[in-house]
Order: sequence, then C-alpha cells, then structure tokens
Amino acid sequence: ASLPPLLWAEDEVGTAAVAGRRLRGSALEGAVVAYCRATVDRRRKFAAKVGSTPALLALADVDLFVEWHVYRWATQVIDSRSIWWNGRRHLVPSLDLVNAASTDELPPGTPVHRTDLDAAGKNAVTRAATSFALGEQVLEDYGQPNHVLFLYHGFVLPVNDHDCLRVDLDVGPDTVDVRQKLRHHRFPSLTHTACLRSSFLKN
Repeated sequence: ASLPPLLWAEDEVGTAAVAGRRLRGSALEGAVVAYCRATVDRRRKFAAKVGSTPALLALADVDLFVEWHVYRWATQVIDSRSIWWNGRRHLVPSLDLVNAASTDELPPGTPVHRTDLDAAGKNAVTRAATSFALGEQVLEDYGQPNHVLFLYHGFVLPVNDHDCLRVDLDVGPDTVDVRQKLRHHRFPSLTHTACLRSSFLKN
C-alpha cells in the first residue's frame, strides 16, 4: 500500500521533490507541499507553546511530544482516522478501521457514512449503511473525492461518484483592496479550492 503524502519523506524539501516526480502538473503537487508546510508550521508553534508553559515542561518525555517524527505521525493519525460529528473531530478506535468502498462495491443509493450521538449525548452511534453477510468485510462510503482521499489517506478509489477535478485558485496580490473585495463576496482568503464535477464540465 502507498504511504500517505505526509510520510513520503523526512522533511518538507524531500516531500516537495517526491511530489514533483509523482504529481507534476496536477493541483495535488502544490496541495501536498502546502499540507507538509502547514504541518511543519503547526509543529513549530506547538513546540513554542510547550516551551513557554511550565506545566507542560514538567511532563515526563515532553521532548518526545514535539519531536518532528512523532508530531508528523500524530498529525497523520488525526487527519486520516478522525470521525466527525457535531462539527468536531473525534478519534474512535475500531470504527476508524472501516475501509472505504468504491461506488460499485455498495448497492445503489447507499448513504454516506454518518455518526451521531445517542439521545443521552454520551455515545457515538454509527450504523452500517447496508447489510453485510457474516464474515464479509464491512465497508462504507467516505463521501470524499479522490484528491481528498489521496492527500490525507494515501489512496484513491477506482470508481468514486464523489470524484471531481480539483482546481486551486490564487487570487493575489495581497492588498487591502483585494482582501476587502474578497470579504465582500464571502471569500476568507487569497486562495480558493474548487471541485468541478463532470456535469459542470459537460456544459
């Protein structure tokens, strides 16, 4: 199995080199580099926070927490295994072992994965989207296009009804006037990622 992009190389420069070889010309080349760079930046801020917090410095093996290889591994676990409900991410052991299914592996109309809290608000509830025979692998529809699956999980699905063409737009230049216009049109930043589907491309 292919490693997810964050684990391709030991540092940002190495990741960019691998992305250049494997993904040259695609939007994912820049996305992989940006993802690695953002992880490096978050790790640096986390290390600074730990270094300025006496209670954290007092913890045993605290240096291990901010070591790049450990922080990168933790980021990969959270980004690839989190289960979402109520707008927040959660780690749910065992549930995160359910693999993604290609569209042709599930009956037509099978709903996308969904997790909710029970009536008491204490337990997460995820129901199988369809029936599975005894001993059959339980699969689910992740509901994500292939560029998302590749970036955070390291795989793509051969048949994926959620797939689309990723297009990254860089508005620039970074001026007050440009930012005011973007805010007026409800764009929060100078960059925007669009996902074009086949129905749009045919028109």
